[in-house]
Amino acid sequence: MKQAYIIFTFSFLSLFASCTSYTDRKSEVAKFGETESEHLQGLEDLLQEYSAIIEAILKADSAYFHFVEDGQQTAYLKPYMHPNVINDYKEDEPEVFMEIYWEDLREYVMTSEADSIFIAEQTNIRDTVYLSESIRKKHYGIHHENKLTTLTSYEFYRPVLSADSKRCIVNMDFICGHWCGNGWRYTLEKINGVWTIISKDPTWIA
Repeated sequence: MKQAYIIFTFSFLSLFASCTSYTDRKSEVAKFGETESEHLQGLEDLLQEYSAIIEAILKADSAYFHFVEDGQQTAYLKPYMHPNVINDYKEDEPEVFMEIYWEDLREYVMTSEADSIFIAEQTNIRDTVYLSESIRKKHYGIHHENKLTTLTSYEFYRPVLSADSKRCIVNMDFICGHWCGNGWRYTLEKINGVWTIISKDPTWIA
């Protein structure tokens, strides 16, 4: 009887702990409005900005992006955007994939408390964020799985936007094989309603 009580108590505590951790995780999920409808609309607006930003980069920097050579597809656009990892400070070590530093955000994007809150909300998006279908179709983002091992890829990370959606930072990786590729960081500003590249800086090379 004592053994059964111990097992029951342990099971109950485990269930309680799992429910508590689930609640904690749920509270960390991005919130773009007070009501569900406001949240969904805010998320939809953000995804539209993502599409406009990526499209602006692909168009303005078209000399860099090469998907076809001699009539054959040689590269593809990754159909989803990688999440970012935001680090506290820059170190002497070279930057690695996925990293954005608060120092860069403060310089280009984060100028107010509203910006910092909005950036935190963006990093808490848990779902996979795909490029729009129109972008994937236009820039070879729809592909056959058996081509993955033979084609190089351009892989975007989720843009990090300011609260007014007028400034952003975007990381992008070009992957051409094992230990082959390079990375770039774009900063953009919305000028007269159009996303415009302000700077493009290298982040890594292999």
